[in-house]
Amino acid sequence: AGYYVQHADLSPQLYTDQISQALEAPMQTFANSAHFLDGTNDAGKVLEFFFTVADSTGNGHIIYPRILSFLEATLNDPQRLRNNYSQIMALDAVFRLFTRHINPNSHEFLAKIDYKLIGKLRRFA
Repeated sequence: AGYYVQHADLSPQLYTDQISQALEAPMQTFANSAHFLDGTNDAGKVLEFFFTVADSTGNGHIIYPRILSFLEATLNDPQRLRNNYSQIMALDAVFRLFTRHINPNSHEFLAKIDYKLIGKLRRFA
């Protein structure tokens, strides 16, 4: 939807805002589900799309606590990334979200960044 809206409409921001708002509740529902942190290959595919949607819609600030949970689960279980391409891609989607949301225009996301995130990123180094 984002591609079509961006390239086919003269006022895509109207639709982008509507899409972002419409996705908030389903994203929160999934983020709070028991399967959110599953380490399986199939779960990794879903997580990759989840983080990509949060990135594309500008909803990274809404799922910030779940980003921290995913990073913690990944750090605590090194096997999660071994021989599990989709979990690696989910982690890549998180880092892509960071690179796109850590800028002066992402006020809500920047306001969420705290010592917890910095500590987790330090542990990845």
